[in-house]
This record gives sequence, C-alpha cells and structure tokens, in this order.
Amino acid sequence: MNEVFVPDELDLALLESLQRAPRASWALISQALDVAPITLARRWDRLRDAGLAWVSATPGPAFHDVGVTAFVLLRCRPRLRGKLTARLQNDPSVATLEITGGAPDLSMTVFARSLRALQDGLLSRLAAYPGVDSVEISIVTTLYGEGSRWRVRALDTHQVNRLTSAAARDAHARPEMPQLDLIDRALLDALVVDGRMAFQELGSYAGVTPATARRRVDRLIASGVTRVRCDLATPVFGWPVSATIWAKVPANILQEVCRSLAGSPQVRVAAATTGANNLVVTYWLHSLREFEAVEAALLERFPAVVVSNRIIDLRPVKRMGRILGDEGQAAGVVPLRPWTD
Repeated sequence: MNEVFVPDELDLALLESLQRAPRASWALISQALDVAPITLARRWDRLRDAGLAWVSATPGPAFHDVGVTAFVLLRCRPRLRGKLTARLQNDPSVATLEITGGAPDLSMTVFARSLRALQDGLLSRLAAYPGVDSVEISIVTTLYGEGSRWRVRALDTHQVNRLTSAAARDAHARPEMPQLDLIDRALLDALVVDGRMAFQELGSYAGVTPATARRRVDRLIASGVTRVRCDLATPVFGWPVSATIWAKVPANILQEVCRSLAGSPQVRVAAATTGANNLVVTYWLHSLREFEAVEAALLERFPAVVVSNRIIDLRPVKRMGRILGDEGQAAGVVPLRPWTD
C-alpha cells in the first residue's frame, strides 16, 4: 500500500454492521448508524477496492454437520518454504494458510466433503509437494466459535439492536444440507468472490432472474449451507497478532471450556478436535503482551487445561480463499468450493 490508512470510527462502525448483517441494504445500515446510504456505499467501495475489507461466502453450519474441517500443520525445509507456500496458497482445498513463528512452519485450515475426500484430496498430494517433512492433522469434531462471529466492537447497544432484525432469521435457522444443483453452485461461486453482489448480477451470473437468485440465496443462507461474512485486514485495523493455543482438556469439561472461549471478544476460533490435543483456540490480539494475559486467564479459570503448544502467525498468507498481502489486505481470491469438490 502506497499510503498509510488510518481507520476512523465510521469505518469501524460500518465494518461491524457488515459483520452482523453482511448483505443488509445501505438503507438499513443507514438507519442504524444515522449516516446517509450514499456515504456508506462510498466508504465500503473505498475499503473493498483497497483490499482492506471484503464480504464473501464461507461454509455454514449445515456444511460443518456433514463435511470435514481439519487443521493441518506442516514442517518443511527452510529453503523450500517459499515454493511450498506459493503452491499451497493457490490450492483451492486450502481455505486458510499462515506462516508461523515456530513448530510447525505452516498452519492450514482445510475443508472437505468427507473424510475420504480429505484423504484423496490435499493430503494425498502433500507427499509430492516440495519441502514437506511432516504433516500433522487435527479434525474438528465441534466448532464452537469461528471467524464470522468475531466483531470489531464499534457499535453501541442501540445500533446493534437496529441491525438485529436483518440477521435474526439466519442466526436462528436450523442447519439442513439440501441437495445443490448447478444454479446453487453458480450462486455460491459468485458469493465467494463478492458476498454483497446484487441479485441482478447474481441472476445474470447463474442464468436466472433476480427474483430466483434472491430465493436461492436466501435458502442457501437460511439452510446453513453457507455463511456470508465480512473480513478485514486485521493489522491495518489494530489487530496485528494472531496467536493459537493447542491444549489437552479433560473430556468432561471440554464443552464448557470451548463455550467459554467462544464467548470471548478476543477469540476468533474455538474448536474441539481429534489428535494429540483436543482443543484449538485462535486469538486476534492488539499486541504480543496480550497473549500472556489470555493464556493466564484460560488457565486460571480452567486449571485442568494443559497447554502443549503456542503458535504465533508471522504472516497470514490466505484467509478463507482470499490471498493476503503484506498488511493482511486482500490481493486476490482462490474460490472455495467445499460444497461440491
């Protein structure tokens, strides 16, 4: 980026509005923020065009009920890490990719339709990738908190309440994975690239009328096939540190620990997993110093938790299909297709 971007309060309020209601009209958001719709649209265009924020479709709760989410940790030879990273970032099976500051060297989130698809897909290819020394896989059994629920916390209670109606139906929908046809798949492809694409454009992309596109998209979201979420270049907006704790938790308190963590404003991901560790929690933090505090708070509340690894992400390379630049800004997209691939 050629100039330093300094976000103001309206930028943050706009981002949280889109985090809470990603496809809400500018008119509805205008009522919540008391700002003219044209001003909000221009602000969003500026943020989106600079890669500082984006809205996209990601797997929803219905997918997580029938599909597979896995955390994959790689150790690799230092001189080949660059080539390996470039190859992985362009692999559509890799949703999220980070270069870490310790063991492992690379951390990934991978989606697959089934356990067999996970093995036959990316995992079977990793052995042939240059520089891979070892692979460790943890499969998510229950996802308690994920990125679409993280908030910048810029809105007051009154503003949040005014936006609630736009998201209430989807938030309380019962996840149910329907059969997807070619129209559904085309709409999902378009929403992965631009989650706020107008129904007119969506209809044109999928070869249907805007009314049909609206009905189909509403069904895809309400059924839980997909979530539409707003992401941002976190370093630019004041959250430059992404840190992950891997831990062992007694089975009888695992659910309590995960639910507690999922409610924390600093937690981006909280998941119960298979493998040597049964808890993975990722924090977005303002500084490295906060990492000590959040770990201490976890262990103070739950002394039975045993932390086995702490990972700091040196550089986020990809997040939910978005290729990221040096400051975490969106620089490209490799569309996710976990619903069909």
